Amino acid sequence: MQCLKEYHATDFHKIGNQFLLITKDQEYLRLNREEIVIERKQMMPGDLFKLKLLYHLSATLTGIKPLTLMRFKKPEPAFTECSYCTRQWQKVSRHFKGQQTLGMRLMSHNQRDETMIFYHQEACRRLLLMPSVKIFLKERGFGYGTETINNPGRFIDLCLKEYQQNGSLPVEMGLFMGIPLKDVKGYIKADKNAHVITAGWRIYGQAYPSLALANLYRRLRQYAVRSYFKRSFEEITERLGRSMLINQIELLAR
Repeated sequence: MQCLKEYHATDFHKIGNQFLLITKDQEYLRLNREEIVIERKQMMPGDLFKLKLLYHLSATLTGIKPLTLMRFKKPEPAFTECSYCTRQWQKVSRHFKGQQTLGMRLMSHNQRDETMIFYHQEACRRLLLMPSVKIFLKERGFGYGTETINNPGRFIDLCLKEYQQNGSLPVEMGLFMGIPLKDVKGYIKADKNAHVITAGWRIYGQAYPSLALANLYRRLRQYAVRSYFKRSFEEITERLGRSMLINQIELLAR
């Protein structure tokens, strides 16, 4: 897309038939399908952080997608420690209380960026308690004992330990990132070209519930972005937390 180079975009998202850009000058641009700017706004770093949180965490705030990875580019001059994201998170974390309480773990960081894991504690707990998930994790091994499976925080820490040792997260982490169990198993066992369709991940076997979940995640991202300049950050997070989508989390265990 020409607009990416023209506006020196650092972030790009497609929302329906429109495009959302964040420029290196911290300006928000919304373009139509012809790449004509229909809205623009100068934003402060804190505003950009909130917008990025809402976009990426919209499904996790509802609990239907238990976990999300987010990478944050550090402002100049680069920090040698994980401080930028942590400071910004401390400013907004008080809004994530109650049913949609989120946990955060540092996954990796260097002088240019830092990657965080945000997880919905209750959603992870519910998923870990599902019989099919327990059986799957025990079959996978990697130290998934009873204590780990019953504790979301310990499960996340174990996955991070695997990442630090081998440079990649265990495949089963995909289940907590909103990929149904059948597709995680399909990825592990099947020919990587045997998937039926791709919708953010490789879908194996029947399209349901995978395609329905992928579309739901997309609609939640659209809602978050479209609401950002109409409602307060606090109201959006509260509305997402009240969605009750967490009650459909069993779709991931199929």
